[in-house]
Amino acid sequence: MVRHRARSKEKPAGAVLRGAVAAGLAAAALGAAGTANATCASISGVAAGTGCTSTPTSFAIGLGPGTEADAEGLFNGAIAVGTETEASATGVGNIAVAVGNPGVNGQVMAIVPTDAIARGSFNRAFAFGNGSGAAAIGTNNMAFVAGNGSDAIAAGSVPPPFVPGKNNTAFTLGNFSSASAIGNNQLAGALGNNKTKQNAVG
Repeated sequence: MVRHRARSKEKPAGAVLRGAVAAGLAAAALGAAGTANATCASISGVAAGTGCTSTPTSFAIGLGPGTEADAEGLFNGAIAVGTETEASATGVGNIAVAVGNPGVNGQVMAIVPTDAIARGSFNRAFAFGNGSGAAAIGTNNMAFVAGNGSDAIAAGSVPPPFVPGKNNTAFTLGNFSSASAIGNNQLAGALGNNKTKQNAVG
């Protein structure tokens, strides 16, 4: 279940507006304090710092050394917090949030950055933990992971490659665990440590 990608540069309007305000504050902090805390911010294609990219109506925020946040398309938001953390939201109305530092991922058994990928339309990907990742690919999918070295995938097939799916929800709560909601209208949940679930909860 290889989800983590190589490093690359490759919502609804209310959520984007709130994110844009936060990005503006982050940009102000960059101007006042250099890169001590905030690394980058980009709102509608206007960037401060390096590592963040966006297009009109979208925003990207990176907090921490080596973070990368990319929001491309319409009404997307990407937030990366930590060290070398990556968040990518591409398409329409997507949100990706990644918080953590590099760590050993239980699926690839290698040290990887924490990352979140939301690609397509109205997908949500949230990754909290070291070496963990969330991927929501397609339309109206949600992937949520909280724990170290874990994954959550909501998509049309197990990557690689990413194949779009619809209305899938995957959540992982624990360390070195993985939940995959694969196909359409699927639910997957991994509860606890060292668990692997596909289209099932447990």
